[in-house]
Amino acid sequence: MAGRKKSATRATPGRGYRIGTVSHLTGIDPHTIRAWERRYQAIRPGRSEGGARLYSDHDVARLQLIKAAVDTGDAISTVAPLSDDELRSRLAQVAGLARKEVAARLDDLKLEGRALRLGVLGGLLAEQLRANAAGLAQLDVVVAETGWMDCADALRSQPVDVLLVAFETLGTSPAEAFRTLKAASGARLCLIVYEFGRRRDLAQLADIGAKLVHGPLSVAQLRRAIFDLLVIHESRKPRARLEGPIEIPVQEAEPPARLFTDRQIARLAEIASSVDCECPNHLSSLISNLARFEAYSHECKNQSPEDAVLHSRLALGTGRARAVIEQLLVEVCAHDGIRL
Repeated sequence: MAGRKKSATRATPGRGYRIGTVSHLTGIDPHTIRAWERRYQAIRPGRSEGGARLYSDHDVARLQLIKAAVDTGDAISTVAPLSDDELRSRLAQVAGLARKEVAARLDDLKLEGRALRLGVLGGLLAEQLRANAAGLAQLDVVVAETGWMDCADALRSQPVDVLLVAFETLGTSPAEAFRTLKAASGARLCLIVYEFGRRRDLAQLADIGAKLVHGPLSVAQLRRAIFDLLVIHESRKPRARLEGPIEIPVQEAEPPARLFTDRQIARLAEIASSVDCECPNHLSSLISNLARFEAYSHECKNQSPEDAVLHSRLALGTGRARAVIEQLLVEVCAHDGIRL
């Protein structure tokens, strides 16, 4: 019997991304994506023959812009009707990166009077940039390597503003390689260009801070993607500073066991409910995200001994929060007569 092919994530004409992949790429909960589509027509995804939503690369990029605008304090009802260029202008104003109308003119984008320093990992990607150097405008390639370990060494002595990585150069453990590159570079924006990739690998990369863009891209498209994502990054509201670590009350050494299986949570995420605001759907999405982060924290604890204490706290705190939400979901299911 032939082995099953590994699932790969790629948007192709007539196909596209499923909503779970879009959630990983954008950081937006699937229920929120559906709500923005249904209530505000923020995007208009296609459909598969079976009726499932299929999202294009443009849908993903637009959702990233909308999320960034909402994160700055704008209401979704205000920004959903805006065009992509209007969203870019709004974010550019918030970020304070450039002058009036800068959103349509990447040539105006500078940091402290200098060009953006660009580090590139990937032979073909570097050759593409060299062959079109005139199109780079205010992007200055200061590091160009073909292997991720050589690139990490170069980045430690040559800081960059933007790290641009070809996905296929990250080897068999892309998350581990990316963590090393990110730490070595100190870049404010780390962008990975991919054509094919396992959903699990892409989801892990998105979770640890990579910005994923589907290729192949022209130099002009790369410049546009870098600009958009940098403005999104810079437009985030400053986070409140804590005087010290959050105190997690000493209780059990391990978080409570899960009350719902993954299968039950998946069913509740789609189930029709008579409760206002689709509470079972909301709560199941929260539980799913918390459970994923809980598992991810355990994985980080095992992979990074120097950060084991922090990730143990993250896993424990997240597990307790997950248990509280699960108990609330039990009450909602009982109220609505939902049986699993």
